[in-house]
Amino acid sequence: ELPEGYTLTDIKFSAPQWETGTYKSNIINYRVLDPDGNDVTIEFADKIFPEPALLEIIPCPLTIRTKDASKVYNGLELTANKDSDWWISEGILPEGFTVKVTITGTITKVGEKENTIASVIILDETGTDVTKYFEITEKPGTLTITPVII
Repeated sequence: ELPEGYTLTDIKFSAPQWETGTYKSNIINYRVLDPDGNDVTIEFADKIFPEPALLEIIPCPLTIRTKDASKVYNGLELTANKDSDWWISEGILPEGFTVKVTITGTITKVGEKENTIASVIILDETGTDVTKYFEITEKPGTLTITPVII
């Protein structure tokens, strides 16, 4: 435990893998700053982390939202399923990662339906499917067809 006013910062762990779970992890680096901001790490060597720390890897939360769309009834199908018809509304995608979203919402008669998501696939920078490392929440938009006013 650190004295009052001291700060533990710049902690770096070695993660044994990407899989979600709890693992023993070695501390690679850390710094201890005194109340004036001076680096006093050397005074605490082997006292802060005398044993491996437990590192919990949890899925990264990500919320995918689809677009709302509407039109007046004309007998033709209404969809909003292009790449520009969805976005990440919450969470952050790591740099170099890509998301493939398949939207299947459709409506042809007067009324409302969800602009549903059929699938979400997340690929890392090498093209490997890493979807299982994300906790995905889907928030579908609404497709609306209104009656013709005569």
